[in-house]
Amino acid sequence: MKKKIYFIISAILQMLASANLIANSNEVLEKTMATVKEVYAAFPIEFQDRVINMMNNSGIYYVIAPAIICIIVNAIILILAFAGKIVKKRGLLIFLSVLCIILSSSTVAMILAIANLIILLSIKKEERQIVGEKKKRIPEVKTKKYHKRELINAAIIFLVYFSQFIWSDYIPDNNKLISILIVISFYAIMFILIFILFGDKLITDFKNLIKNFNDYIEYDLPKYGLMIVSFIIVNFLCIIITKNATSANQEAVESLSKIIMFVLAVLWAPIVEETVFRETIRRYINNNIVFVLLSAFIFGFMHATGEGTLLEIIFTTLPYATLGGWLAYIYSKTDNLANNIMMHAIWNLFAVIMSFLVGIII
Repeated sequence: MKKKIYFIISAILQMLASANLIANSNEVLEKTMATVKEVYAAFPIEFQDRVINMMNNSGIYYVIAPAIICIIVNAIILILAFAGKIVKKRGLLIFLSVLCIILSSSTVAMILAIANLIILLSIKKEERQIVGEKKKRIPEVKTKKYHKRELINAAIIFLVYFSQFIWSDYIPDNNKLISILIVISFYAIMFILIFILFGDKLITDFKNLIKNFNDYIEYDLPKYGLMIVSFIIVNFLCIIITKNATSANQEAVESLSKIIMFVLAVLWAPIVEETVFRETIRRYINNNIVFVLLSAFIFGFMHATGEGTLLEIIFTTLPYATLGGWLAYIYSKTDNLANNIMMHAIWNLFAVIMSFLVGIII
C-alpha cells in the first residue's frame, strides 16, 4: 500500500512538473542554454557546438517533446499504481523510470524518477513472489554441446565478417563504382550466409519470441533501461577524456544516405552483428563471464577502429563494449537470437531517428 501511494503521488508530481515546463518553455529554454554552456564546457568544442546549434535552432522542441513524453510515461505509471501492479509490472516501471530520468528537464521530476528506480530495484524476490508475480516462461538456458558442423558454420561466418580487414585495403580509391559494388557484395554475402547457415536457429528463436513475447519484453525492459543509463554515462566520460565527440563508426554511418543508413542500421546490423558477436562466439565459449567480456570487447573494438592512438581506441571502445556486454549478458540468459536482434534493432532505430533529427536541425 505504501508503494502504491508513493507512486501515485510521484507520478502526479512529475506530470505537474512536466506541464509547468511546457507552460514556461521559453524561460526554461533560456535557463537550459545557460546550463548547457556551463555543464558542457568540459566537452570537445565540436560537441558543444552541435548541442548549442541544436538548442538555438529548435531548442523549444527539445524542451516540450521530452516533457510530453514524461507526462505520458507518468500517466502509465499512475494507471499501474492505481491498479496495484507496481510489483507485477516492475520491469516495465524500471524502464519507464529510466526514460523519465533521461528526458526530464525538471530537477524535482528527475529526483522522483531516481527514487522510483531505487525503490523498484530494491523490491526483493520474495515480495514479488508473495504478490503472485508470474513466473517467466522464457525457455531455460542449458549448456549445449554443439556438433562439428555447427562449430564450422560459426567459424565461417566469423571469418567472412572479419575478412573485411583484409580485402578493404585493396579496394581501388579511384573507382567509386567498383568500391560500392564490392561493399554491397559483402553485405549481401553476409546476409545470405547467415540465413543459409543459421536459418533454422533464427526461425526457431523468432517462433519462441512471438510465443512468449510478453515474457521476453518483461525480462528485457529492466536490462534495456540500465543499458541506456550505463551507455550514456560511459560515453560522456569517454568524450570528456578523449576530447572526441564521435567514433569512426558513427562518422561512417552518418556519411551515408538516410535510406541506406536506415536499412543497414535497423535491418542488416542487428541480424549480422548479433549472429557474429553473440551466436558464433557463444558456440565456442560456454562460460558466461568469459563470453560476455569477450563479446563486449570484440563488439566495442569493431565499432571504434580507426580512432588513432591506442589510448583513444580503448576509450572509444568502451561505450560500444558496454552495449555489447549487455547484449551478450541477455543472450547468455535467454539463448534467443531473435530477442537480441529485436533489442539491437530498437536501439539502432532510436539512434537513426536522433541522427535524422540532428541532421535536419543542424
